[in-house]
Amino acid sequence: PVNSNSDDFGIFINDEGSFGYFTSDRTGGSGRDDIYSFRKTGIPVEVYVFDTETKKPIEGATVKSTCGEQVLTTNAKGKAYSSVKFNECCDYEASKTQYESNTKQGCSNNSMERLLVEIPLEKLLKFDLEGIVFDLNTSLPIDGASVTLTSDCGDAEKTFTTAADGRFVFKGLKRNCCYSLKGDKTGYFAQLVDSTCTRGLKTSTTLRSIINLQPSNTLAGGSGKPGTGTGTGTGTGTGTTTPVNPQSIAGMVRNPDTGLYTDPKTNRPANGTHNGITFKNGVITSTGGNTIFEASSSGVDGNGSVTYLLHIYYDFDQSYIRSESKAELEKLLKLMKANPDFVIEISSHTDSRGSSNYNNRLSQRRAESVVRWLTARGIKRDRLVAKGQGENLHVNGCNDNIPCTEREHQMNRRTEFKIASCRDCPETMQSQPNDNAKVDPCTGCPF
Repeated sequence: PVNSNSDDFGIFINDEGSFGYFTSDRTGGSGRDDIYSFRKTGIPVEVYVFDTETKKPIEGATVKSTCGEQVLTTNAKGKAYSSVKFNECCDYEASKTQYESNTKQGCSNNSMERLLVEIPLEKLLKFDLEGIVFDLNTSLPIDGASVTLTSDCGDAEKTFTTAADGRFVFKGLKRNCCYSLKGDKTGYFAQLVDSTCTRGLKTSTTLRSIINLQPSNTLAGGSGKPGTGTGTGTGTGTGTTTPVNPQSIAGMVRNPDTGLYTDPKTNRPANGTHNGITFKNGVITSTGGNTIFEASSSGVDGNGSVTYLLHIYYDFDQSYIRSESKAELEKLLKLMKANPDFVIEISSHTDSRGSSNYNNRLSQRRAESVVRWLTARGIKRDRLVAKGQGENLHVNGCNDNIPCTEREHQMNRRTEFKIASCRDCPETMQSQPNDNAKVDPCTGCPF
């Protein structure tokens, strides 16, 4: 070193600052005082650490370098100083409490007078994801449901098993990632919930999601014997009670974002029994024998969870997929991707106009059009059973030579869905006949 513990003096540096001499009486010289030469082999490094959002310097940040063991601390101006050899690259890591660590690389060369390394630090944000798994038909929370969290940032999957309150929580989500949920339990359709992201969030946030699981022994869109209704109901074929999307139950107000109920008198989570419905911390724990449905008329809740499938309908004497039917087919596609063991029967029907043989062929073409739509989107053909029912299973009395309105005929030109089989599933997973099946309203029909 130029500056040792001995008597070093008389320093001289050339105009370029790259070469020089000094005098020293250090041990190892030829005489009492000797002249030594030195050559510059590195440059000063200035590390500047600042807040990403405010752009202000951060005092007291710790800076470590891969080119040495020295640990630096930034001053009030957010700066720390070091040195680096010529033609050398070093990684400088800055860290401080309540900030996310960050690393920047700095490289030097012979022509530089100094190396400036700027390191922005982002405030450490906390992201959690929580929600509740509900039984679609009863609105009760599901005990023992498995919820799997996946990330587009390449993190390992995480799984949470719900308790009696149906709640799940995942803590410590990363910044700038998108996450997807899959809810599953034996006896229910697995359910995929669309991505929820931390990208763009500037403050600590608890994300929330609701997962509605549909019992797998029924598949909406009609899975059993035809009913006798006129097609004006909104039922899913799972019972005699019409589904509703309650904003309040027993005087308790439902939060559509969390699915929790609040007592409007106290503005706190609902607790206790009200009009026969029992609540605990905002969750329904007992319906007291009442049937409550969470399904909305669109079949999709505010978080993108599929709730149930409606029928799809056809124009007279046609088999093409109408535009308003594609939303229902998208839900069927999503359900099949979430439940890769299910084989779905696609059962299509016609009205009574036309000959029986012609209607058998027409209904088969209708079923096949749904199969083509699904296979074009990645569903394997061996998971789909196309079954044309012709005019044999009407949902009303519009048989041959019976005068009917166009609305009544339209209710019969439909396609229904049910589980034909389930690979590696218990017997309870099969669709069961339903003597009270109802027909969904026809959105977009010309009447």
